[in-house]
Amino acid sequence: MNHYTNNLNRKIFSYTLLIMSFIVSFNTHALNIMTLNTQWMWDYDNKHEGQIIGKKISAPTKEAYQEELKYYVDLIKNHNIDIVALSEIEKCGIAYDFKKQLGKKWTIICQKSRDSFTGQDVAILTRLKSIKPFSTFKYQYTYLRTKKIRPSKIISGVVSENNQKYLLVATHLISKRSRKNTSKRIAQAKSIVKGIKVMLKKHGQMPVIIMGDLNDTPDSKTLNILTQNMVNTANEHPVCSYLYRNKCVQLDYIIVSPSLSGGKLFSVKIPKKFSDHRAVIYKN
Repeated sequence: MNHYTNNLNRKIFSYTLLIMSFIVSFNTHALNIMTLNTQWMWDYDNKHEGQIIGKKISAPTKEAYQEELKYYVDLIKNHNIDIVALSEIEKCGIAYDFKKQLGKKWTIICQKSRDSFTGQDVAILTRLKSIKPFSTFKYQYTYLRTKKIRPSKIISGVVSENNQKYLLVATHLISKRSRKNTSKRIAQAKSIVKGIKVMLKKHGQMPVIIMGDLNDTPDSKTLNILTQNMVNTANEHPVCSYLYRNKCVQLDYIIVSPSLSGGKLFSVKIPKKFSDHRAVIYKN
């Protein structure tokens, strides 16, 4: 009886150590993630590339730009963010201005988009170590049987933290201004899923994090496509990220692999003078 009890105690002790190691590992890899639509964040240089549906954008003053930049940087610091996706920035230079204020430990993943009309770009800022060259997605899907389409505003990169790799994807899908754009968003979503599969095959299996302004609702086909084998952190409790005709909807998302699920999702209201979107934050 004593021998049996001793063996049982040893097994319980071993299992306890194993569980504790999992807990430590989970805490080590806990991530704070943010997606942020800055709504036409242009710098004070008068040489602007874009326009808002035919209307030229006026450059802000240097003081106004620096005030906006400081607000966002403070927001990132206050929430102890590890990874942030930026949408609607004028160019990668904006992301570098973020990095200057965030510090040397931050890495930028950014490349000029193909959106020559608005001139908008997307970028990823992260405290994690970049270990693979970043890339834009080149994978096309047929739209309306004849047209080929791929996202114009998308960037990705592989980063690591404590020997754990992550595939980061930031994108800004086409707007809801036209009903025809619904089919385009679906095609773009298929392109993203295909691109992720290709990158995982090339770089090895790892957790995936998709961030950005997806311009669609949680129950849309666009989101259903993007959440294949993934977890939409808004599944249980969608948050307000955009106010449309006095109705609060979620357009900005953080989608993660199942291993990163179970965290807390919330949004933070941004002053109207900076953006009409709210920052969406996920802490796992």
